Amino acid sequence: QVDLNAKVRFAIAGDAGGTDYMRSGSHLNYIVNGSTLTTPMFFDNVSSKLTVNTAEFEVVDDTNYVVHALDGIKWHDGTPHTADDIMFSLERLGQIAAYHDGGESTDHPSGTWTSSRTHWGAQNFETYSLIDMMNFQVQVDKPNGTFPANFLASPHTMSRAYVERVGDAENDKTPMGTGPWKFVSHADDTDFVFTRNDDYHWGYPDGR
Repeated sequence: QVDLNAKVRFAIAGDAGGTDYMRSGSHLNYIVNGSTLTTPMFFDNVSSKLTVNTAEFEVVDDTNYVVHALDGIKWHDGTPHTADDIMFSLERLGQIAAYHDGGESTDHPSGTWTSSRTHWGAQNFETYSLIDMMNFQVQVDKPNGTFPANFLASPHTMSRAYVERVGDAENDKTPMGTGPWKFVSHADDTDFVFTRNDDYHWGYPDGR
């Protein structure tokens, strides 16, 4: 019998600072990636197949894709996860997010916000736009078979509403995602504390 209320302790090699993996200077703290934050798709550890997590994609033609966010997935604050959140995360990675002028008007106490992973960013697309809150389209400049791996299975998604509301400084201290573990606290060089996300999904919420 599994004790669902048990506490789990594990050790990590070191504490690399903040929890905003997109920000250069905080990007080495992988502890929240895959626990609090998740990617739209992922490569299954057993089959190595690209697998649906919070979104799927449709190939329209050689250079056009439509990304569909799955219905029924919620952020840890109970709000719906949308395609707009995925698009926002790609903009933020590309250092073109409007809310902080691509990092120029950040409230981060360091005084700077620079993306550590622009190679996953939306600035690499020829065009992109939101179709509706659950779908967005992407056009690339030439056929690119790595599109889903680079832009859907690699970047962890953040909530547009949350990041724009709390700002870069708070997001670097208190991450909020859709993953199996909700962030509780972090003491520098001491510990990270998470609690179980009882609403966590794995792939399609309807069990497909």
